[in-house]
Amino acid sequence: MKVLVAYASRLGSTAEVAEFMGEELRRLGAEVDVMPVGEVRRVAPYDAVLVGSGVRHMHWLPEATEFVRVYQDELSRKPVALFLLSMVMSTDTAQHRQEAMRMLEDARQMVRPVAVGLFGGEVAGRMVPFMSRQQVALPRSEEHDFRDWEAMRSWVQQVYRQLARLSGHSAADKEVKDE
Repeated sequence: MKVLVAYASRLGSTAEVAEFMGEELRRLGAEVDVMPVGEVRRVAPYDAVLVGSGVRHMHWLPEATEFVRVYQDELSRKPVALFLLSMVMSTDTAQHRQEAMRMLEDARQMVRPVAVGLFGGEVAGRMVPFMSRQQVALPRSEEHDFRDWEAMRSWVQQVYRQLARLSGHSAADKEVKDE
């Protein structure tokens, strides 16, 4: 199975997560390309696509939404999973999940994702605007990393099995082994 992991990242946190997801997919047996959404020229060669973005002003980054819009027709014909990293998800509550799902609303209206991953982000407190810091109670000068790597690994494993099944690859029957 050939998978594209396309991402939008401003400060590098989402890029790190996309690379991590790509490595996990490779470990599971997929052929994977990981690249910023702005570098993607074609999605047709892929059996499945993961699209992820960081969040600014309570929305996916505009380039991620534009990527989904540009490739909407092709993406609607293959399994797609969406993910985001947001400081809103620094604590996983029903209210925060609901807020995070709203951040994906534009993309979810264009494609029907087979899976959605909502993850905490990582950022230096001094780089977060005042209002955003107030929402998640971040001091100005500290660094905060709310990325849960094990939760992301588990999500990628689940998504891999689902994508393999939906794209008609036998990898769906393969047992996922933890290392």
